[in-house]
Amino acid sequence: MKFTAKIIGSLRKDMEKEFVSLTGAIKAGTKEAADGLKIALRGQITGAGMGSKLANAWRSKVYDNKGYDPAGLVYTRAPRIVQAFDKGVLIKPKAGGVWLAIPTATAPERGTDGRRITPTTFPEAKLGKLEFVYREKGPSFLVVHNVRASYSRKTGQLRGFRKASDTALRTGKGLTTAIMFILIRQVKLEKRLDVAGAAKVWVEKMPDLIEQEHTRRSRENADK
Repeated sequence: MKFTAKIIGSLRKDMEKEFVSLTGAIKAGTKEAADGLKIALRGQITGAGMGSKLANAWRSKVYDNKGYDPAGLVYTRAPRIVQAFDKGVLIKPKAGGVWLAIPTATAPERGTDGRRITPTTFPEAKLGKLEFVYREKGPSFLVVHNVRASYSRKTGQLRGFRKASDTALRTGKGLTTAIMFILIRQVKLEKRLDVAGAAKVWVEKMPDLIEQEHTRRSRENADK
């Protein structure tokens, strides 16, 4: 009886040790798959020329749950942008609108509300009134007349525009018209991402990742 008890006790310890090793391998494999998918999706963003800021919006987390059933979550902090380029959508003006207004490089980055510039938040008091220029072919524009260009003294590059002084308005010297917004009826975003395809690849890799991690841990335990 004592001999049997020793065997059962030893077997129980071995099973507990194996359970710990296996749950650890499952968690490690899940984390590796989640991290791999995150990196793959970030690579899709940068590969499409959409910048590192949007790419780094992809994040990953691993939840332990009960230990033997961990879950990996890969998500983005910019879901609307990613979804648009993942599906390839047609963007139209909001209900009642006619035009999509796209700010040009000459427009201020921020509007009067401190957010991304729009025609309704354009600082007309500072730069002048926006005027609509219709074109039958091609996009139409929102422009500001009678502004003066501002250039960098060091590089000579255009920094933006400023409202003309009374003297400049009288003489007409240095005055120009600046296009602040390009107006289009709608725009079709091409599909440039494949989130589902990347997810499928890493889900299929997960069993092998778990098995490799379990094998490594088993060898380490055997050497102890």
